[in-house]
Amino acid sequence: MVYKRAKGTATGSVGLSKRFSAACTGKAVVTSPLPLNGAAAAPVLTLQTSGDVFANTTGSASVQVDTAAKYKYGIQFATKV
Repeated sequence: MVYKRAKGTATGSVGLSKRFSAACTGKAVVTSPLPLNGAAAAPVLTLQTSGDVFANTTGSASVQVDTAAKYKYGIQFATKV
């Protein structure tokens, strides 16, 4: 939980992390403003997975969805040289 005193807002989060194998992990997190001082709850779901793709290369993919069905997504790769 995060509380911003200057703005009078609070945000709560709950998440789950799972290691699927030695090379792959996944996370699911729900974050929402808490209904304080007239604020409305507006949960956002974030799903993320990462793991080894090739030798010396890892990849991750994530998606974020809110209650209005607006979404963001991304894919990222990193290689060690």
